[in-house]
Amino acid sequence: MMVGPWSSEVVARHPAIDCLLTCPFPGFQRAAQKSLAPYILLLSIAQQLRRNRYDLAINLRPDLWWGAGLLYLAGIPHRLGFAIEPGRPFLTRALPFHSPEPAPVSNLRLVSAALETLGYSPLEQPYTPELYPLHFIPTAEEQEWVTERLDKEGINPDSPIVVIHPGAGAAVKLWRTEAWSTCASILPALFTSPTPVRIILTGSKGERPMLEEIGQGMTAQPLLVTDASVGQLAALLRRAHLVLGVDSGPLHLAVAQGTPTMHIFGPTDPRIFGPWGTTGRHIVIASAQRCPTCPSIPCGSLKERICFVHQYKLM
Repeated sequence: MMVGPWSSEVVARHPAIDCLLTCPFPGFQRAAQKSLAPYILLLSIAQQLRRNRYDLAINLRPDLWWGAGLLYLAGIPHRLGFAIEPGRPFLTRALPFHSPEPAPVSNLRLVSAALETLGYSPLEQPYTPELYPLHFIPTAEEQEWVTERLDKEGINPDSPIVVIHPGAGAAVKLWRTEAWSTCASILPALFTSPTPVRIILTGSKGERPMLEEIGQGMTAQPLLVTDASVGQLAALLRRAHLVLGVDSGPLHLAVAQGTPTMHIFGPTDPRIFGPWGTTGRHIVIASAQRCPTCPSIPCGSLKERICFVHQYKLM
């Protein structure tokens, strides 16, 4: 399986993966690129794939013509994807794209068609989270890291934990820090447990200033965790009673742990990118008012790099 380096650590854990390849796909990086860079990369990666003589390949990203072109240049005989221009001519089998459709369902439809192309039986339907759940299991060492970290902070195993992960890969997805402070201050009163609820703010080291700003506006001091690996973060999310955040990878990681979640969506469509888990355990909050160009990211009209959708108070 070929993925971006930003998701390789998560995908590598899946037991069905025999070989993992990484590629810095163009269009998914926040930094500016030279105009010819995507095409130079395309030829280079295609040459690498051609050496392996693959029989079939799937372009999972519906709107990524670059991916469809890559499979064509790699000389792979069977190339599956969705019938979306300009990538359609590069495919040998193009499925109709149903929008909006949950991304996992779109992916499963492609995998099922690929199995049929090779002469195998298609995947069992319906395509549901119960039949095809997310998969990421923290190791025993990662879970022990969480136990020791919480014990060091005076949080015993019986203490209820609420994790807030306010960060995201794109600034346009962020919610106001003062809103998170208000939310975090209100949450403990909603629990009826005999021991006090502890609030934990998680993020990367670069997001620590944002977490500190949220903590300064809270009525009780939170625990800040910015040094966890992906596996350690997953173990922490598994230990939590509730996880809140915006549209981001860690929130999907929380869903994979079976922890109840609450997702705040702005410019992206929750019908496509929403939580893939048991109905009722995962809630999406989204403003009814959107820019005409939503859900495109970046939209080109954000002078302050803050989506106006997220300026509404959602509580």
